[in-house]
Amino acid sequence: MIYDESYKTKKLKVLDLQKGKDFKREVKLALEYSDTSAISKKVVLSLYRQVDVLESESRGGDKLELNSEILQKEHLSFVSIDNLFFALQQFKNEKGWSNLNISKSDIEDLLNRSDWYKLYIPSDDMKVSSFKNLANFETIMITLLKKYMKSFYEYKKSEWESQFLEYRELDETKDRANLIDNYTITVEDKETELIDRLEALRDMLESGVIDNAELHRLSKRDFRAFTFDKHLYNPLVFKDRGETALQIKPIELNDGEKNFVEDLDSYLKRNSSKYEDTEIYLLRNQSKTGLGFFAEGNFYPDFIMWIIKDSKQYISFIDPKGIRNSNPRNDPKMNLAITIKDIEANLGDTNTVLNSFILSNTSLATLNELHTDLTHQFFENKNVLFQTRSHKNSYIGIMFDKILS
Repeated sequence: MIYDESYKTKKLKVLDLQKGKDFKREVKLALEYSDTSAISKKVVLSLYRQVDVLESESRGGDKLELNSEILQKEHLSFVSIDNLFFALQQFKNEKGWSNLNISKSDIEDLLNRSDWYKLYIPSDDMKVSSFKNLANFETIMITLLKKYMKSFYEYKKSEWESQFLEYRELDETKDRANLIDNYTITVEDKETELIDRLEALRDMLESGVIDNAELHRLSKRDFRAFTFDKHLYNPLVFKDRGETALQIKPIELNDGEKNFVEDLDSYLKRNSSKYEDTEIYLLRNQSKTGLGFFAEGNFYPDFIMWIIKDSKQYISFIDPKGIRNSNPRNDPKMNLAITIKDIEANLGDTNTVLNSFILSNTSLATLNELHTDLTHQFFENKNVLFQTRSHKNSYIGIMFDKILS
């Protein structure tokens, strides 16, 4: 990986938990039922064999319909609450959640409800036919309860920590998850031509100099490496959505992310004179290990962009994504454009401006099939901009105008 080392002198800011704040030390938490959808949506267990699903897909036609079930009294009546309790205590200790209290009564309360989990299982497997069969249901309950406990704890931790944020400078050690050293690429042995290209790319990067003409020659539809001079490191990598012969870690850019970087590059080249006195830096934000926001539990925008102009630092969190299945009126990720201004105000640094943007690769026409009364202006007010073809040459300019206005 080749870095633009100049960023180290720019004091680029990120958000972090205030020094000295410690969730484990300061908060005593009891495991209990919560109707928060951000918690329950992560508690999903499928007991269908993967081979059955794959065989169904390979035969074509309708996709295998997964049967959804809930645990009934007959499944609960022979299960030992003591066994469940000790299993959860062991899981808690393994995770180091010393501030979490678990009671048998709370476990029973959870098991008497069914709206906190999704269980996909063939209907025949729900029949109580033997003591061995009952042991399977105990395993199912333990698995569901562990998933719930993990989601519950992480949600409560993020919710609490979101109250105690501060700015700090981007740091090579603390931000190691985002400031990556290399890509690890796994390729099937038969892909000899692709392996040759990847080895040539590795040799180029080890030389410390990126030859863009050679990079272009090595890039084909299946795998592409490219540079963007505003990104803190290069190259960025992309693979075709249908390409299964190689796996990349950290994960490659998807279509929307790649399009954003290319559109940003094109916009800045077309408007170079407009931003002569402006410094711009971009960084890919890694999911789960990068910088997250408390929205639906945690939200990790795909990119962080810094603009430095007139002694001010403008920090924008940018997430290209499809939004067809979102609820535009109350989606927490869309509403971050509003709530981030509360964070900015609470931090009280007038020389630092925070913004959040969703870049939709779903067209407004598609969204209007589901939400007929929502206009382009409605989405723009929430900093939801459209990447689609009719807006391709304008959305980056709109974003910059919003940031710098």
